[in-house]
Amino acid sequence: MFGVPVDGELEFLRECGLELRELLSVGGEESVKRYLTKADGAQVGADAIAAAMARMAARARAAGQWPGQRIDAARAREQHP
Repeated sequence: MFGVPVDGELEFLRECGLELRELLSVGGEESVKRYLTKADGAQVGADAIAAAMARMAARARAAGQWPGQRIDAARAREQHP
């Protein structure tokens, strides 16, 4: 996978021989509804994302690659319920 430049999607994809058919922001309302909402309406993902971020930060700190920032799992859950 690769990143796609913001506000340059159409040109970037065209240069790759691709055509944009749908634009869906990661973490946007529609993507959350489509991919993180169960049939009963409950949303999933915040706890798993917060745990993954905490593990990533711990590994980065252990490897000496973390720039001193701290991930607070509770805050991550608040931002991504």
